Amino acid sequence: MGADLLVMSIHWTQKKKEKPEKGFQTRCAQIDCAIDRITRIPHEDRLMDINPDYQDTWAELPTVDEYKQYLYDLVDELRKAWGARDTAFLQYGDQRVFLTGGMSWGDSPGETFDLLTKLSYAGVL
Repeated sequence: MGADLLVMSIHWTQKKKEKPEKGFQTRCAQIDCAIDRITRIPHEDRLMDINPDYQDTWAELPTVDEYKQYLYDLVDELRKAWGARDTAFLQYGDQRVFLTGGMSWGDSPGETFDLLTKLSYAGVL
């Protein structure tokens, strides 16, 4: 039995003459706006999907503000991931794709993959 290739991505439409990194930062700002719209705490199972060790972080389910701050911190880490060795950037016409992933040999494919997975489970991508 072999490993599977796991891939996560975010994409955006690039404005003319805009540098790809600027478009990526704009997409991160859009994710921040999606976090702003969270108005209730997710069910405990969903929080466990986002952060299986959440009980190490919070003694009880976090408040909405604590939960939002946790997600903002993830986006801040994502902003720093531009150009990381576990990422790739693709262009198709005016569409841009930021990719990360790797093989599923039991461990996570990478830190950036984990960031995108957590943000995806939170419903903000």
